Amino acid sequence: MLREMVRSHYGAEVEFAGNVATEWGNKWEPFCLEQFELATGHFVVQSGLLYHPAVDYFACSPDGLINDDAGVELKCPLQREPSEVVADKQYHSQVYFSMVVSNRKTWYLFAWHPDKGHSCERFEWDAALAWWAENVGALQIFHSEYLDTINDQDKFNVMLEPLVADMEDDQQWKGMAERYRRLKLERDEIDRQLQQAKDGLLALSDGKKSRGAGILVYPHKTSSGKVNWVIK
Repeated sequence: MLREMVRSHYGAEVEFAGNVATEWGNKWEPFCLEQFELATGHFVVQSGLLYHPAVDYFACSPDGLINDDAGVELKCPLQREPSEVVADKQYHSQVYFSMVVSNRKTWYLFAWHPDKGHSCERFEWDAALAWWAENVGALQIFHSEYLDTINDQDKFNVMLEPLVADMEDDQQWKGMAERYRRLKLERDEIDRQLQQAKDGLLALSDGKKSRGAGILVYPHKTSSGKVNWVIK
């Protein structure tokens, strides 16, 4: 996260542009919001970035606000069960942080999947305050580390370096890459011919343990009871 924040501060290229899980979440989040409203009877209002009333470097971006004193965090898991997502402590931390920053006393964590239904948990103010008391120190240390990094050229230069080196103009790299491609094609062809030879030996052995010309073909029974034929 620190690297991402430093790169954003200096306008560097975003390194994480999403994956199949985030695409899934973006696709289904509007439907997840509808399901939350249907399940709870709450009307959700969209909001922008909210700042802590006393510490302006703490901010959150809720998925939605409810009346004057509640909010909701929506999750659309690709593979996990909604109940598993709702029980995930990292999302509890996200909820508690949003509660304290927005100064709202109730928050909902709602996970929904189109084929698996939904799961919902309600969080209250006392639990959020307890979480804040336990974690605010670490958050402030992280913020100090962030300030230290963006103000130290040696530190932020490391963060601005690309994760993937561009070797397009490196002639030595190009030569080695061409060698790799050639050898891989040769190996693939050898593997294909080797498989054909194995299939031929198995056909000639006709289901019997066989030996000849320095080659042994025999059955091997696995722990699951499956029989594999081995060629040595």
